[in-house]
This record gives sequence, C-alpha cells and structure tokens, in this order.
Amino acid sequence: KPFVCSAQNYTFEFIELASCGGAPIGMPFFATSPGSSSTINLNSVPGILGGGHWYQVRMRPNFSFGPGNYGMARVINVGGTAMPTNDANENTVSAQKEMENSFIANIYPNPSNGEAVYLNLNNVESNEVFIKVIDYSGKVVFNNRYSVDTALNVRLEFRQILASGIYLVEVVDGEKVNLSRLIIEK
Repeated sequence: KPFVCSAQNYTFEFIELASCGGAPIGMPFFATSPGSSSTINLNSVPGILGGGHWYQVRMRPNFSFGPGNYGMARVINVGGTAMPTNDANENTVSAQKEMENSFIANIYPNPSNGEAVYLNLNNVESNEVFIKVIDYSGKVVFNNRYSVDTALNVRLEFRQILASGIYLVEVVDGEKVNLSRLIIEK
C-alpha cells in the first residue's frame, strides 16, 4: 500500500468507465480516507454502484500545507454487492483486472483560461495517439490524432474558448487510456 510521510489523509478520484479501458461515463467523484490511512472502504464511497461496474481510480496524499499530486491511474471492477464491514482491511472490491498506464500525460496550465493548453506525453508505446477533451455533459469539444515517437509536446488550441468548468482529457495510446482532469477558470 502506498504511504507518504506526514499525509493527513488521501483523496481518491473515481471515474466510471463503460468497460475495462472503455470511455468515461459522467464526471469524476471523490472520496477521502479516514485519518492517515491510505485505504478506503468502498461501501462508504457515495457514487459507487453495484457489481460489474468499472472505475478508473487515482489517489493523492493531502498534507497540512495542501494536496499532493495524483498517482498512476488504476482500473478496478466492483465485483458484486459488497457486504458492510467494520474491518477496514477487509477487501470489499474484487480487482478483476488492473490496467497500469505506462505513459505519462501532463497538462498545463491547469487550471487554464480555456483558450489552449499544452499536453506533454512521455513513454508512448504506439506511433500515434488520439486526444479528446470532453465536457461535463459528455460532449467532445476537442478531438485530434497525433503521430508520436515515444514522446509528444503539443499545444491544444480550442476552436471556441471553453466555458468555465471541469473537463476530461482522454489520451489513447494503442489500448491504453489515460484520463486527466482539466479545470477551466475565468
């Protein structure tokens, strides 16, 4: 289990997926661990649905001086209905398949003013990537394909300035999918 010294607690970001490695469904939701524990009981997470639902999950430490960075995304499948438990170490989720994103995606500036952002990708395995920016309603507001040779640094210029809000940036490298959150503030 990951543990970071002096972390007060951990924030978990959940994004429901249509299937393992599939497209996101809806917007992310968040849960915070009790105390300095780096684990969370999924029965206590509002928004987690019953068996057979896939989620991309990321976690970050929270310190007294502010939040840390999110770590690598993992894909989990909630396996059936979980029984309530008082044992925080009891596994209430069956991780039937875990997918590790081997490539790294950075978006900056984030938050952005909505005109454009830079996307930096490293450790890309295929020779092309597909990039989408998706708004809160699921509408694709940006979609493009780029040729890549293990890395890419590109400016994503939006045809229309994006409205304030939270967007998902989906980067597809072969069969690997990276979902990142983009915040637009004006």
